[in-house]
Amino acid sequence: MKEKVPYYACNACGFTFSKPAENANFPDSLESYEVSYIDYFENSPADLKNHQNLLNWMEKITPTQSKTVLDIGAGSGKWVRFLNTQNIQASGLEPAQYLYDYFLKEDKDYFTHATTTEFLEKHPGQTFDIITCFDVLEHIGDPQNFLKDIETLLKPGGYLFLSLPDAGSFLPKTIGKHWHHYNKYHMSFFSHERLSALCRSLGFEEKCFARRGRVQSAGYIVRYFFDFVLGRQTGHGFSALNTLYIPVNFFDTMYIGFQKTG
Repeated sequence: MKEKVPYYACNACGFTFSKPAENANFPDSLESYEVSYIDYFENSPADLKNHQNLLNWMEKITPTQSKTVLDIGAGSGKWVRFLNTQNIQASGLEPAQYLYDYFLKEDKDYFTHATTTEFLEKHPGQTFDIITCFDVLEHIGDPQNFLKDIETLLKPGGYLFLSLPDAGSFLPKTIGKHWHHYNKYHMSFFSHERLSALCRSLGFEEKCFARRGRVQSAGYIVRYFFDFVLGRQTGHGFSALNTLYIPVNFFDTMYIGFQKTG
């Protein structure tokens, strides 16, 4: 139990999950999100470097030029917009109504407000060369069916690139419930081994694995620490630190590339 949210673990496989009374990922207003949560989606001077580094990592596995890419959990859409500047045909899905309305609804040529299941119902047979799903799977209450939808949306031989917290890494094993990823927004927690096993069972073959970091503003880092480690919201405090950017990597986030094999 953390912040009145119960957590459970499967005795057979070790998969950990939470069962909140309400899904905090779909609040009744944008103001319900913490400031640092919205900070994550706002445009930042570090975006270009972070996005280019991420694309370079993907291209070590498969070419992306002129490929069709679907980004699931598009958030503010900045990843999709970046990809389209790189001669990549990218579009995005965002299921959270308030995020979609605030960041994406004016750009309907590239973004759709839908879950994967809803998109499949509206666009039967449509498939993509590459699907990206960064910092999303931990927010999903039914990850197995979510990954089945992704498998349906991928072309044969297509690639899925994921990032998510690694529940089997050193930090959560050391500090337990104080791990920052145990929060009201996250409902599914995988180790590398457990996620790979699930994906293999759904017809994916793992092609790459990394523990990548990113560049963040010092102001965001401090606000995030107060919001998700100390549980004390700071509003827009520490704004004087917003112009200082530093690389951050706690080695507790995994980036994995899979190829659809069958």
